[in-house]
Amino acid sequence: MVKNNQLSSRFKQVFFNTGVAIMIVDKNRTLIEVNPKFCEILGYNKDELIGNSAEMIHISNQTFKEFGEKAFKQVRNKKL
Repeated sequence: MVKNNQLSSRFKQVFFNTGVAIMIVDKNRTLIEVNPKFCEILGYNKDELIGNSAEMIHISNQTFKEFGEKAFKQVRNKKL
């Protein structure tokens, strides 16, 4: 059985050391956490990204809206 603090430690290791860009958003799709690879790919530092809308990574407002509808529908259906 993995304890919560072990899981948290493993999550942090993966989140901060992976070669994959990861962002975490709130229900309004505002960036609340980003990993170093995400910053590197976008060319911003963490402080410049946190608090901004995830719309900044989409090519248009339309793709931002479409992605949000699909993504949140999946989350609601799986009840994550």
